Amino acid sequence: MAHWQSQYYSLVMNKARDTIRLKHEKNNELYNVLMDRYMIDNLPWKLVWTEFQREVNLLQFQAMKLSLTAANRHNDKVETTQHMDWSKGTDFEDRFLKHRAKATVMLELERVTTKEIIKSQSVLSAIVSELSREDSFSETSILLDGMKSRIQTIE
Repeated sequence: MAHWQSQYYSLVMNKARDTIRLKHEKNNELYNVLMDRYMIDNLPWKLVWTEFQREVNLLQFQAMKLSLTAANRHNDKVETTQHMDWSKGTDFEDRFLKHRAKATVMLELERVTTKEIIKSQSVLSAIVSELSREDSFSETSILLDGMKSRIQTIE
């Protein structure tokens, strides 16, 4: 737990009092300072500490709101994409974006199949079967070039 999350006002109070005392000792104003309310009573320090905690909590709350807003925007985008129909579209123009998309799919496939080939084949086969229902999807487009030429030879 951080100092500002608990009742460590006394730590800050004592450090501040020592600093004030040292500065005023140099100027020979120590008596006036020692009689000051901040040097005698803890209440002002508790009030300052409470205000500090309130400010920190407010900053945390604002950060949490921003995080939730970003998460909600992401969820809305995912939901919108899920309800869209498939379209032919275009290939990736940026190789990095294509690589990132492939890496994301691979990570998810590895996670859900625990890197078992049979499970991976089953999932990929199910994906291809579902996509093949779309008019513009070509099942042969996912094959390696060597396999494509063998199929074309057979046909």
